[in-house]
Amino acid sequence: MAADSDRAADSLIAASAARDERIRKHAYLVYISAQRLLPRHCPQISLEDLEGEGYVALVSAADRFDPARGVRFSTFAIAMIRGRILEYLREQDWMPRLLRTQLRALDAATSRLEETLQRAPSDIEIAEEMGIAEEKLSTLRRQSAYGKTLS
Repeated sequence: MAADSDRAADSLIAASAARDERIRKHAYLVYISAQRLLPRHCPQISLEDLEGEGYVALVSAADRFDPARGVRFSTFAIAMIRGRILEYLREQDWMPRLLRTQLRALDAATSRLEETLQRAPSDIEIAEEMGIAEEKLSTLRRQSAYGKTLS
């Protein structure tokens, strides 16, 4: 009976050591993922914040990993790390996706016109390029300005 409990304890210790080794061995995945997902246009989000979220996901991946499924740990972990970081970024973004899409369209239209006209385009030209009314363009610019406010 004591031998069974000793074997169970040894097995638990070995599993814990394997988990810790997996975390140490794959910590670089957190840094790589955070670097790739760090938004360049958003100075209030730091690389350290993303890495923190990534490490939480790495530990969770190590706890949930099942080698019997035939998937490499790095594949499993990178998906969890990336998902956790993206979830964090979405939580930090107050702007709806539609507004983000419209702002990207505004930037693209402005760039196209600047290249074509070789000067800064007027609001009327940008509105025509985007196929929207000038009032809608003004509203879009105001909403864009709110996004650049820092706490």
